[in-house]
Amino acid sequence: MTTEGKSEGLLASLSEELATAVERAGQSIVAVNARRRLPATGIVWPAAGGAVVVTADHVVERDEDITVTLADGAEVKVTLAGRDPGSDLAVLRHASDSPTPATLAPAGSVKVGHLVLALGRPGSGAPLASF
Repeated sequence: MTTEGKSEGLLASLSEELATAVERAGQSIVAVNARRRLPATGIVWPAAGGAVVVTADHVVERDEDITVTLADGAEVKVTLAGRDPGSDLAVLRHASDSPTPATLAPAGSVKVGHLVLALGRPGSGAPLASF
């Protein structure tokens, strides 16, 4: 195999691993419907007593009638559990069975310079990813 062939194989392998990571992590990414316009993105975060959805505070424009759209397209009602405008974080909780919480990397396993993916779910479709 030539050096060029090895490079193509490495890129194809990396591409497949990234696609698999997006598919797996995308199960924990939800669309948050808490404002008049387009939905925002939230992440299902593991917490004591069940998972919660963490999103940006500035996208939660109302305290009631908030829903999230799960990875499977199901829309579930949530309640505002808390918010902190100073750190721009809001926490949402729902009564139904929790969707899949994100799997957290071990502390110290990610270093400056590592490739990372940013995921979002701007609606009921598939997640979007960039790095």
